[in-house]
Amino acid sequence: MLVKQVRCFAVVPNEVRKLADQSSQATEEMTHSIKMMESISDQASTEFNAMLTNTQTHLSVAKESRGSFDLLMNEITNVNNKLSGINTYLQELSKSIPGNFSKC
Repeated sequence: MLVKQVRCFAVVPNEVRKLADQSSQATEEMTHSIKMMESISDQASTEFNAMLTNTQTHLSVAKESRGSFDLLMNEITNVNNKLSGINTYLQELSKSIPGNFSKC
């Protein structure tokens, strides 16, 4: 019976050693997984920042373009108003000229 108890005591340290090794390996795997997650998170953050910068740049360009189109539309309106005024003036002028010049 004493031999059997001694064998049991010999098995316990081996089992404890196996559990310790498994725990150590699991800890290393978790550490590796956490480092990979950190790396992926850092990369995603960098990419999101780049996308934000690009979006802000595109918005800025769009605002500048809108400003340019607004100026262009104002100038087109001004030219149209001047042409309308010239047309009105020419119609009044043709009414005030005696005779019909279309016969010439």
